[in-house]
Amino acid sequence: MNNISFSSPGVETVSARGSATGGVDYVTFTNRVAVFGVSESTTTFTVTIMDDNVREEDETIIVRIIDTTNGIVSGIDEAIITIEDNDGGSTGI
Repeated sequence: MNNISFSSPGVETVSARGSATGGVDYVTFTNRVAVFGVSESTTTFTVTIMDDNVREEDETIIVRIIDTTNGIVSGIDEAIITIEDNDGGSTGI
């Protein structure tokens, strides 16, 4: 998520989708706000992964910018996060 510019401090609103399940695989967030300073073009926020003992395929969270205040998005407007299974063994039957 780069090439974001603001004329004054602004916010970015993000949403998530993908194969991972909010509230099960990661702590759910909807319309999270990431704050940018006047001269900043990047920012970060934390996605908390929830561990379990279930063997499953790797899953994804797709985070997408859906709105901005006092700014424009040019270029990439989404990121894909992969949650890799750490429970060992094989998946399937």
